[in-house]
Amino acid sequence: VVRDHRAGYTQSLRNLETAKERSNRLVSSGNSDFLVVTKSSIMLGLGETEKEVMIALKDLRQAGVDCVTIGQYVQPTKRHLKVSQCQFLIYSNFTKINSFSDL
Repeated sequence: VVRDHRAGYTQSLRNLETAKERSNRLVSSGNSDFLVVTKSSIMLGLGETEKEVMIALKDLRQAGVDCVTIGQYVQPTKRHLKVSQCQFLIYSNFTKINSFSDL
C-alpha cells in the first residue's frame, strides 16, 4: 500500500464517516436542508490485489461513503514507482460490480 504518511487508512475512514454522520444529524434536527455527499478515490496499479480493493470498497461503503472513483496509476517518469502490469489486467473484473451500493 502506498499512502501519504499524514493520513492513515483508519483515520481516513473515520473522517469520511464523521462527515456523513454530522450531515445526517444536521438534516434530522432541521438545521440544514442539504445532505453531504461523501466521496473517496482509489488508485490502482501499485501492486494491490483484487481482494484488497474489494475490502477497501466495502470499508468505504460501511463508513457511509456515497461515491467512489477508481483511477489507474500511470508512472510519470522512470524515477517514480512502476505500474504493476500483472495487476493492470485484473481490473476488468470490477465491471461485475453494478453499483457501489451492491457491496
